Amino acid sequence: IYVGLAFYDICTNNMDVKLYQDDYSHPTACGSYLAALMFAKEIFNINPLDINYIPTFNIIHDEFDKTQPTKKEATIIKKVANKITY
Repeated sequence: IYVGLAFYDICTNNMDVKLYQDDYSHPTACGSYLAALMFAKEIFNINPLDINYIPTFNIIHDEFDKTQPTKKEATIIKKVANKITY
């Protein structure tokens, strides 16, 4: 499953979507959403464009990335997940 290619696509073509936390090792909520969509697409044959769910987080922790995908970011993420094929 080409999650890395999907990350690369967004990092080079949609730099406004933050996929990595400040340590550049761990994913943000957007990065996790992208990975989840890639797995859903490849394992369950689900079209990412048909998924209406956008994750929301209600976790309070100093080190937790509190960002969650906006509708615009979710649309970009879904389009990229749909475009990258295994």
